[in-house]
Amino acid sequence: MRKQNIIGMFLGLAIGDAMGSALEFTPIREKEHFVKDYQKSPNFPIEPGQWTDDTSMALAIADALIENDGNWNPTDTMDNFLDWYQSGKYSCIGRCFDIGNTCRDALHRYMMDSATPYQGDTDPQTSGNGALMRMAPVIMVASSLEEAMELAVNQTKLTHGSDLCIHYSKALAYDLFFGGKSSYEGTDFKMDRNQVMTTGFVQHSYDAAWWAVRNGKDFESAIIKAINLGGDADTIGAIAGQIAGAHYGAHNIPEWMLSGLYNRKELEKIAVHLYNIGRKKKLQKPTDIRKCFAVTHMN
Repeated sequence: MRKQNIIGMFLGLAIGDAMGSALEFTPIREKEHFVKDYQKSPNFPIEPGQWTDDTSMALAIADALIENDGNWNPTDTMDNFLDWYQSGKYSCIGRCFDIGNTCRDALHRYMMDSATPYQGDTDPQTSGNGALMRMAPVIMVASSLEEAMELAVNQTKLTHGSDLCIHYSKALAYDLFFGGKSSYEGTDFKMDRNQVMTTGFVQHSYDAAWWAVRNGKDFESAIIKAINLGGDADTIGAIAGQIAGAHYGAHNIPEWMLSGLYNRKELEKIAVHLYNIGRKKKLQKPTDIRKCFAVTHMN
């Protein structure tokens, strides 16, 4: 994947998150009432262009990867999550103002047992979207599909341990590694938008993000379609932003989306750093893709 596409993946995450924050928990909007710019969130104490937990957790992962030269360190990553949760590091406003229940519960377990970083609950009822929303950094430093899959699973298991979460993390890892090419056969991209589910359930969020990307004609329209589905709009926006960013590249993100994004220059700097780390690694083609990704798909 080209540099612009890798960087676009990270910037797309933050843009989708920031734009979607204004529509979280709201019903689906008709086209004539679409939100098409950064707006103040009615639910969170943030300004237009500022992002939520999706980007904060992605930054925590990115920081750990940079500190470890692209090598996976689960303890450092969980410690960074705790720094965000307890002290507001990586937050736009210096405090954690939004966190999903599954992530919060995993962090509480880690506080009680810091020797065990992988605290994701394996109960199928905890199959939320919290690992998909922060995926980009591990894919950006991966030198092969096999490594991308391994890192995707590892970062997921920190807070989300169900088989379904792991399955969709592998799917998104594949999609992002190959620049926004869908690996999944279960999504009906032609369904009526009123039938798209927008809950925090991992499958719903994955399908909704892909629906928006496939029905958009460029990066901008994909994000606008994603966030105006409502529901868990910031995370659906973040997932769609990663896919669309990987597909279209940072050079095809409109300037207004970049200039209005909080801390844009720092985000770009981090994205370039992650890209350079991944670039240093020797690319190795997986010997057997079946070891990386299940051939069968869930409906």
